[in-house]
This record gives sequence, C-alpha cells and structure tokens, in this order.
Amino acid sequence: MGANNTQNAQKHDWVHNAFDKEPSKPGQSTPFAHCRYCKDSTDPPPFARTWNTTIMEEHLKKCPLYLQEEAHQKELRAKGLPDNKKQKKLTFHSHDTPSIKHKLDTLFGMAVFTSCSSFNQFETPEWQEFFKALGYTPPHRNTLSSTILDRCYDSTKTQVTDIINSSSNIGIVADESTNISGTRIENISVIVKGTSYFWSNESLEDRNATADATIQSIKQKALDITQGDLKRLGALSTDTCSTQQASWAKLKSDPDLAHVFGIGCDSHGIQLIIKDIVEPGREAKVQISSKIHDFWLEFQSIISYFGHKSTLQLGILRQKQVTTLNKTIALITAGNTRWGTQVSLRN
Repeated sequence: MGANNTQNAQKHDWVHNAFDKEPSKPGQSTPFAHCRYCKDSTDPPPFARTWNTTIMEEHLKKCPLYLQEEAHQKELRAKGLPDNKKQKKLTFHSHDTPSIKHKLDTLFGMAVFTSCSSFNQFETPEWQEFFKALGYTPPHRNTLSSTILDRCYDSTKTQVTDIINSSSNIGIVADESTNISGTRIENISVIVKGTSYFWSNESLEDRNATADATIQSIKQKALDITQGDLKRLGALSTDTCSTQQASWAKLKSDPDLAHVFGIGCDSHGIQLIIKDIVEPGREAKVQISSKIHDFWLEFQSIISYFGHKSTLQLGILRQKQVTTLNKTIALITAGNTRWGTQVSLRN
C-alpha cells in the first residue's frame, strides 16, 4: 500500500507543482488551491477552490496560460535549452515567458497598491538601474494605473467576496468622514467571523446624509455584499451621533431590514463618555469647575505650547527625552472621538 501511495503521489507531482497550497478558508478544513498560471488573471478568471487533484488536473488541461507555458517549454526543449518549468519559485532572469511577466507585473502592482506609492516613483534613474540589474522591466505608469491595478483590485475583491459568501451571518460598519480635500465620503466595511474587510468609500457629493438617505445607501450596499440575501445581515454599527441613532430606528420601519440590530461604536461612545467626564457641562454650554477638568486643561496647555507655540522648546524637550529615555515620545493632542487619545495624552 505504501509503495502504491508513493507512486500515485509522484504521478500527480506535475499537477501539484502547478498550484499554490494555501490555508483553508474560515469554516473549511481542506487547503485551498490556486493555479500559479492564472492566479492573478482576469481573463481567464483565476482558478481557486479546495484542494482536489482530479479537478486541478482537469483545470490544467484547459488553462490557456498553463498551456501557453507548456508550449514555450516544449520549444525550449526542442532547441536543446534547459527546461525551467519545474522551478517552483520565480527567478528574476526568467522573464522571457508571458506567464512569468504577467505574474511579476501583478506582484509589482500589488506592492505599489498596498504601499500607496506614486506611479512615477520607480522611473528615477536609480530605480531603473535597480530593475535593469534584476532583468525586470516595470510597466509604464499608464499601464500600472489602469490595467494592472484593475487586475489587482478584481483579484482582491474576488478573495474578499469568497470569504463573505462563506458566512451566513455578517455585519456592516458604516461611517461618514471627510478626506484631505474636504470631500464628504461614506466608508463601508464588512465584519465576517470577527474580521473586518474594507468594502468601499464613496463620495456623498451634494447629498444630505439624513437618516433616511443613510439607510437607503447602506441597503443598496448590503444587497451587493449579500448578493441580494439581506437575511444574512445581522448588525449595522455606526457612530453614536443623533443622525445615526435615528438611522437605527429607520431599520425597523424597513421590512427587509427590520431584523438588523443597530449598534453604536464602542470606542466612539467611550470617548464621548470620557469627554463628558473631563469637560462637564460642555454640551449644555455651562462651565463646571472640577479638579479633573482643571487637571485636564493644564495638560492640554502643555501639549499646545510644545506642539504649536514653540518649536525650539519642542526640540529641547526631544533632546532631553533622548538623554533620559534613549528615545523620543510624541506629544498627542486629544480628540473627542479619536480612540485612546485622552489616555495617550499623558505621554
């Protein structure tokens, strides 16, 4: 039996070598298989499913990128050149095949995407010399900003969607904020089995962010996220402002969302409680003196002095920190709803 198992394993080595084995997804015990040739492709769509040698072999027989690579390797062997198909890891000097160039471009795009690098950062002479030494020619910024980043987005969204679809119960976190240009945006994240996945941020433009408008917008997002099955949505978490509290009540008036719990953000609520403790009477516009309030004002004045009024004194303070602590500690300004800033203010 042992010999037969070994022979069967060797028989399918060519199949297994064409796939990356990744940990199982939430709720599954079988590892996940990603075809190395079409893993980052949008056309054809990438092959990704639980590890099954028979199905994986059937995929390879139809995968155009694998077949293209096979044809290339056959051509190399016909010319008496070494066959590098069995190499599992990419080497920088094997860029003459379309599948490897495709793979490297996608990896490069993901690195630019997740590091928030500018598209022309890698066009300096030093970067060009570096890539030349590696034997890799990075894509032009126009290709990077369109084709490649679109491919990265589609691949990432597919992975996130697969995780969301694997759960029968999800939650949505919604928040309105402004970006550095002052544009009002709505941020949506999805909670699946204790993990938060960013879904979208959308400009509100000239729309009023009323409770009714908020619920309608979130409902449309939820229909997309749940693929039309709103029963999978169990909770909506927002901040605790009056508009969002009104939104929770609106949930109950919508038959499709009446089962959804409206939940206030814990950190947001706790921050506001701390604010009320250190600044009693502020909401009623009445100044109430207290020891903790006076202590708080004293701390605020110290931070304000070093942070805004005297950069020279801040420099002296930092030198003192290095001398006594062997490091510098940033002075943090407290914000009413910025998580932990009241506690960190003491630093």
